Amino acid sequence: EPHDIRLLFVNAHTIKGAARTLQLKSLANLVHEAEESYSMILRNEINIDRDLLRSEMVAIEDKFKQCIEINDNKLNRGHAVEHISINRSFIEHHHQLLRALIADPERPVANFLEDIEQQSQILTDIVYEKLSDICSDYKERAYKIARDLGKPEPEFAIRMGDISISYKVRIVLDHCMTHILRNALDHGIEAPEERQKTGKSTSGLINVHASADNNELILNISDDGRGLAVRAIKEKGIARGLLSANASLSEVAELIFADQLSTARKVSSISGRGVGMDAVRSYLNSVGGSIRVVFTDVPSADADYIAFQLELRIPLHLNAESTAA
Repeated sequence: EPHDIRLLFVNAHTIKGAARTLQLKSLANLVHEAEESYSMILRNEINIDRDLLRSEMVAIEDKFKQCIEINDNKLNRGHAVEHISINRSFIEHHHQLLRALIADPERPVANFLEDIEQQSQILTDIVYEKLSDICSDYKERAYKIARDLGKPEPEFAIRMGDISISYKVRIVLDHCMTHILRNALDHGIEAPEERQKTGKSTSGLINVHASADNNELILNISDDGRGLAVRAIKEKGIARGLLSANASLSEVAELIFADQLSTARKVSSISGRGVGMDAVRSYLNSVGGSIRVVFTDVPSADADYIAFQLELRIPLHLNAESTAA
């Protein structure tokens, strides 16, 4: 069914991006080949060849198993993400604290608060990750994408408070940032020579502002590129029957999340399929989150490009089923 092919297409695009980030080139290349088959089917350029699709999937699965084998056995990493190492002295102290509480139930709990708070802080540091540390990983991811695109490594302006997130929230964030960074570096930040002509730094700048409110992680992400290609998006939207000629700018902006709508001049192994932002919204919706475009310049109806930022909202409390969507 078309929906099945579409699902394969979106997931292949996401897996390919992650594989490229991890420099698993052979896996990324195999997924890219399968992604191309799904794309051609969706464009009605080829008929469904079940044997071809099955052979592509088997090749990907075999390569993926090789990666797992190397990760688990040769590098001895196993499935470490599901397990946490805790110092023995912490366990002993925690045991003693519990025994003291049980042994003297009449003793006011206030007498134990200092110890309990200390234990709680240690557990928080072990179980949760600092968002600032995670963003350092995203910098490295962005540098890799820039090198693949033949562009200078971008600079970052990161503003956030003392925010910690669970591993489950990080899974969601990792999934989204793979596409958002690729989108910013491929479509947003111009080529060095183009930036020089307009007096910009050749490297480009990515802004990340994070806050937490009402049990939500709120991320505002932007870059100093040319902005949202509102004219090109509107023209494509009208051509596909998705917009009317008098569509509002907010309606135009919504099309960056549309199925297979891209303003890229050509498709590459990096991007250009009109899948990335669609995948981000679909994934966020599945976990109760959201994403929207916020214009940061005064919008002009006849502008070619308008500066904007993406606003992501992710629930801070997720269960395992949510992140597996």
